[in-house]
Amino acid sequence: MTNDYFKLNAKDKENINKNMSNLVKKNISLKFDEIDSFKFPQDEPFGLQVNYNDTIYCLIVRFSSKNKNLICAGPGAHLRNKTLENGEPYNPPYFDRWSWYKYFDESYIAYADPMILYDDEIRVGWFVGTKNEWYLETLSLILQKLIKNQEIINENILFIGSSGGAHSSIVLATLIKHSKVLINHPQFFILNYYKAILNQLFKLLSHSFEGMAEQEIIQEIMPRLDVIELFKKENYVPFITYYLNIESEVDINNQALPFFNKIHKIKPFNGLNVVYYRQMKENPHYPLFTRRHIDIIYSYCANHLYNLNPEDTPMDYDKDLINKEKSIINLRHENDELTEKYQNILNSSSWKITSPIRKFKHFIKRMVR
Repeated sequence: MTNDYFKLNAKDKENINKNMSNLVKKNISLKFDEIDSFKFPQDEPFGLQVNYNDTIYCLIVRFSSKNKNLICAGPGAHLRNKTLENGEPYNPPYFDRWSWYKYFDESYIAYADPMILYDDEIRVGWFVGTKNEWYLETLSLILQKLIKNQEIINENILFIGSSGGAHSSIVLATLIKHSKVLINHPQFFILNYYKAILNQLFKLLSHSFEGMAEQEIIQEIMPRLDVIELFKKENYVPFITYYLNIESEVDINNQALPFFNKIHKIKPFNGLNVVYYRQMKENPHYPLFTRRHIDIIYSYCANHLYNLNPEDTPMDYDKDLINKEKSIINLRHENDELTEKYQNILNSSSWKITSPIRKFKHFIKRMVR
């Protein structure tokens, strides 16, 4: 089969329109060259479909009229059997954190991976693209047009994401120089990911890379699969803030350690901020809890992006969130201290200390009866 496999028919496009409309009311379709002069809505979310060489790039956008910073969120893996609240199937395009625009004053873009549109099984495609087009490279061109349209400078752009979305964030920040990256559990090396999911990827790629063995495909597109090879090709390394759950052995062994061993050897490398944390979860690869993640992004924007107006104040949600989290943490500490003191008293051999407590406990038991 040829690249015609990667062309969408009228029914496919109708489904994309329907699925985008399930998420946002307003949807805009443009050709690539129409972005420059288009007058986009301000301060309200809208869907955007950009046609580039017959590939449809889907984004959910909210441009701010007051704040010239920009947050861009990338997608990770998605289950293919999810449903919407109304019971309808949740079909692609898939976005992660698309509704988070409501928590920030910054402009906000969530983007979807076109790879998912061409296969019913593949859960993550890392925007690898076809033999003739790397979808992440094209997405970077689309984003640069949107950025120019809104008069946003690269230094005021933050790419965020977890897992596969973290991979696309690193790549986009490498292609859009001087932008910033805040990621959680990335695939620095796609080939180190789960074999079953990689098999789905290469099965899809075989429709474009006709007659080529898997190793031949890998050699041809290595910078798309390995960020170290991309850094070498671009002679550029973005500054990365990397949140790593120390409970996730698979991320530490397959991604973090190989990355640490290689990154310092690259000449343009000038720093990496690794934030270790412990998050107990059945699957430790699971991203940062939502409220904590939002708080981290908010703090990062306030401290590292430059176009916040002095009169701008944090949104009430963020104020309440920070205060509530601080209160919960303080209560936990107080509870731990009180529990420890209480246990020490009960373990005490002093009759004067323990006798009143035991009498009180017996009194409570009688009242309960």
